[in-house]
Amino acid sequence: MQPEITKQFVEAVEKYGAKTAVVDYPDGKTQRRTSFDELMKRARQVAAHIQGKDIARQSFVTIELPAGADFLAAEMGVWLACCVAVPVGPSFPDERKTYIRQHCKAVLNIDSRLLDGINDDDPQAAISLPDEQDDAMLIYTSGSTGTPKGILHRHSSIANVLERIHHSYGYGP
Repeated sequence: MQPEITKQFVEAVEKYGAKTAVVDYPDGKTQRRTSFDELMKRARQVAAHIQGKDIARQSFVTIELPAGADFLAAEMGVWLACCVAVPVGPSFPDERKTYIRQHCKAVLNIDSRLLDGINDDDPQAAISLPDEQDDAMLIYTSGSTGTPKGILHRHSSIANVLERIHHSYGYGP
């Protein structure tokens, strides 16, 4: 079994540090490069925010951010706080967002407003690695045939899928 994804991320930060981890276009036009170190710093700030709210381990935390560095930092921060990430697309209809939050009993929603409120002066959480059998992510189906269903994925499952992709397609670091 592969090591869980959070451990792999921590190892990548130690190995690649200042190298670019993510290239995105947060405003749709301007390219932004985020290093592994910057991603980890932001993730630890998100984890500290969650820990500061005394949120229980394995609680559900929705992430309402577009794909990119901010989403990845929030997701990793949720995992460093040993919670379960629940992606909620910012473009989802409001009733779907509400349904997902209520159905999974989310204790926190991370959106751009919350993320912007966590600044560089905020503390960074100590790195806490979840157990590989802990739940990592709750992904809801489209609901096209009725009510959306939530599917739980463990850290070990995500790590196994990534390992299979690396092996099958020859991706490197």
